[in-house]
Amino acid sequence: MATYKSLKGQLIQVLTADPPAPVEGQVWVVANPGTASTMKGYKSSVPAGTWASGGDLPVASSYGGQTGTQTAGFIFGGSSPATPQFHTESFNYNGTAWTDASADINSGRESAGAGGTSTSALFFAGSSKVTLTETYDGSSWTEVGDLNTGRDNAFGFGQTNTAAICAGGRASPSPDAVAVTELWNGNSWTEVGDMNATKKYGGATGTTTAGAIAGGGDSGEGVAITAQTELWNGNSWTEVGDLNLGRDYAGGTGTSTEFLFYGGINPPAGSGTANTEIFNGTSWTELNNMATARMYMYSGSATGSAGAGLAVGGSPKVVTVEEFTQGNVTVSFDID
Repeated sequence: MATYKSLKGQLIQVLTADPPAPVEGQVWVVANPGTASTMKGYKSSVPAGTWASGGDLPVASSYGGQTGTQTAGFIFGGSSPATPQFHTESFNYNGTAWTDASADINSGRESAGAGGTSTSALFFAGSSKVTLTETYDGSSWTEVGDLNTGRDNAFGFGQTNTAAICAGGRASPSPDAVAVTELWNGNSWTEVGDMNATKKYGGATGTTTAGAIAGGGDSGEGVAITAQTELWNGNSWTEVGDLNLGRDYAGGTGTSTEFLFYGGINPPAGSGTANTEIFNGTSWTELNNMATARMYMYSGSATGSAGAGLAVGGSPKVVTVEEFTQGNVTVSFDID
């Protein structure tokens, strides 16, 4: 009779607790002194997940750039009720509290795109439909090569300050959305394949070879709010399954096959929503809502997993932060 090792290439692990990140088909035994041993296996599913309060921002703000993870987060730019409205500060998050990064962006602005990590970030486009691009190396911001098409409210994502995508947004001179997509290689932007539809400012995540965007549009400017989802494969966009609730000005994190999408403007009322959905590469599933309905959150391609999302700030201008945690799905079974 075949053994588990001969079939799977490894022995069944004996652990004192469930592994933190099991993979599809993994099997293990939980054994503790004085208790009955339990064999478990992992299968793909969508656990409910929950939102909980995180550390408050130093200042009520919204609409800036966000990168990094839930325990190594990074935000920059955006707007606040203070004067001047657009601020240049950057802040780091350690999973508990925010601290001043002491590295201001060169040009304060909101409604820009972002990508990267807490030590390798990119901030591009933004207020007044600029072409401006700035890169962060962990200690300072430097202005680098401009976009070919100036815009604001674009979808932005990417894994580092040398690899990012800027898609859609509002370009001059028209106020309506565009489908233009540009690829950043660390030195310059190159126009690549357009999105399937013109839109602006939904949620975005992923890498320059496997990205995803959802929602967007602007009903106030002739581009209806959409539920559309598009996947980027490094060369072109493909439309896939729609969101359950179309909206714009939302947050996004994860990967192109595990994409968490949260908040945004809830049409037709025009107010913020707390709705949360997750995408598995094919379709969307509704999850537990955020505690606070919010729109205009800090946005960009946070590089954490969908099971560790971070909703930062938003409108009305708030200091509150929420953290999303999604547990593992396990099944226990007989081995007769």
